[in-house]
Amino acid sequence: MQNWDHLETVFEHMNIIPKNAHGCDFSRIRNWCLDGRSKYVRQTVLLSNFQTPEINALFKRFSRNVAGKLKITQAYEHGSIVDVVPLVQQNFNRIETKTLAQADDARFQYFITQTLPQLRRSAVTQTHTMIYIPSYFDFVRLRNYFSENKYSFAAICEYTTNANVSRARSSFFHGEVSFLLYTERFHFFRRYNIRGTFHLAFYGLPEHPQFYPEMLNLLALPAGTEKSRSKHAGMMTGLEDRAMSCTALFTRNLVE
Repeated sequence: MQNWDHLETVFEHMNIIPKNAHGCDFSRIRNWCLDGRSKYVRQTVLLSNFQTPEINALFKRFSRNVAGKLKITQAYEHGSIVDVVPLVQQNFNRIETKTLAQADDARFQYFITQTLPQLRRSAVTQTHTMIYIPSYFDFVRLRNYFSENKYSFAAICEYTTNANVSRARSSFFHGEVSFLLYTERFHFFRRYNIRGTFHLAFYGLPEHPQFYPEMLNLLALPAGTEKSRSKHAGMMTGLEDRAMSCTALFTRNLVE
């Protein structure tokens, strides 16, 4: 799942006739295999806890069995949003895009032109803001943008060393940096509780549904010491008086 192109490359090279014989006894090979029709009788099973555009596209492009194909989906009684504990207004911003290939660029442009200026509009919303990023490629893109524009931020991804993770968490907790870039894969493997989060911005909805309430519930954690709170105008010492916000960007579940 780190680089989906690798998996597509594997499927593209399935059932291709080798260029060299390698000592093969062709008398034991069926004629339809030699005719390049193996992909039409191959049985392919895709298993996942949830559907993604990438899985749907893979299912559509490479499942070509002549007997047909079957998709079984799980029915959910309720969404993950019901597991959110803190009382915070959740804003969902839909980004219009016509194709899946355009979704990444459209989301990036919307974030830097609409979402990010809103987060930086006041001193309150600029501080202690975590940006949750499902894709590592989007993480690299945002990290480069934040660095080029001299934003005050820290970044945590699956490749971050333990020392840098501790340094980023401490800087974010004490308000020494305004933003924290946080990847879904890091949360998948480490499941840290990032304290000091007042504002949460989902660059994209989590691929794992249970991560949505898990991240929002970070807003209910104790904010820290009086010294760290005093740096932010308008922040009250009580949890019930603390200003909190949540913004989530999403696009339609498109399939190429």
